Amino acid sequence: MFLSPLPYRMSVLGLHYLYLVLLADLGFLAAIYQILARNNPAKSSKMFKIAMFFALLAFIAGV
Repeated sequence: MFLSPLPYRMSVLGLHYLYLVLLADLGFLAAIYQILARNNPAKSSKMFKIAMFFALLAFIAGV
């Protein structure tokens, strides 16, 4: 979360990366909430996978 914008701040990746990695970070936070507060590991697992997909897209779009 704190290190996610670092490649953008160092001018390694572009603005598209920043937008998509923000979505990924929000997805990770939502997945953590699902597993800790609601005790729903199935939904949390699906949300983690979606967040990882957005993180992958962020690196591809940022290049």
